[in-house]
Amino acid sequence: MRRETLQEVFISISNARNFINDNEMANLRAMCEAWDNSLLEGDARIEEALEAYKNRRQLTLDFIQKFYRLVVADIESILIEPEQLSFGRYMDDRRRRMASAGNVYSSVIVENVRSGAESINFHCRDNRPPAGAQ
Repeated sequence: MRRETLQEVFISISNARNFINDNEMANLRAMCEAWDNSLLEGDARIEEALEAYKNRRQLTLDFIQKFYRLVVADIESILIEPEQLSFGRYMDDRRRRMASAGNVYSSVIVENVRSGAESINFHCRDNRPPAGAQ
């Protein structure tokens, strides 16, 4: 593989990785914004904030899937045929390994109200006064 080609591949992969790393903050902002703006109380408020996180996370995952498809197509477009075959085998192996490794995406724990409440307490400040406070 030509040095210039390899450099273009690394740039494409690096851009994709940076996008993924930056998007978790957007997911957290969506959760905290829902938490701060909620008119609900107790578990319902927690569930509303967690749902906002889950919805934003899914939007991120959908976008990442489309983005990676474009990155792979971009990489394949600069490879000559023997390199495309090697890259195809590499990508098949990576997909197989990731599928057998299970879910390795690290994110806020949002499976239930209790763990979600801990995540909200850690990431979001509650600026509302406690119920009954004057």
